[in-house]
Amino acid sequence: MTTGQDLTRHQLQYLVPSCYRAADTDDRLQRGALVHALRHTFATRVVAAGSLTYVALRHLAPDG
Repeated sequence: MTTGQDLTRHQLQYLVPSCYRAADTDDRLQRGALVHALRHTFATRVVAAGSLTYVALRHLAPDG
């Protein structure tokens, strides 16, 4: 993976659980919920930082 390239779905599905395991928090989330939880965390932090909701949604859109 080169800096600046988009992650594929497969790469993200591998990396996110790996990060949760490294942080020793993977036992606190249901299997399959890790990437979904990351999306919610991202959206919450973007809006909390002052961004408009529709801007956060645009970043989360599949063709984003």
